[in-house]
Amino acid sequence: MTTDPQALIGTLSSQRLFIGSKSEGFYPVLDAEDGTRYRLRLDAGSTESQDPLAPFYGRLVRVHGLADRLRGHWRLTLHGGPQGVDGIELLPLDPESEA
Repeated sequence: MTTDPQALIGTLSSQRLFIGSKSEGFYPVLDAEDGTRYRLRLDAGSTESQDPLAPFYGRLVRVHGLADRLRGHWRLTLHGGPQGVDGIELLPLDPESEA
């Protein structure tokens, strides 16, 4: 079930998920402000060989994407393009400093 596009704010990181299964590995994860954890998925289109989300790890970001709850886990799909990832922006640590 896919929901409408969402804009979420949170901290992005790479985390080990699905421990003990064939899908075990490191995945990009958004820990949203409301406490929900989303596994990020890049839609086809990214031509980069390295992880295009790596520059955002450990940073406060706003992410725009489509959320769904696949097999009981929240997932947020972003669009990848030739220039990297669309729909993600860095935010200042102090929201009041944004002027």
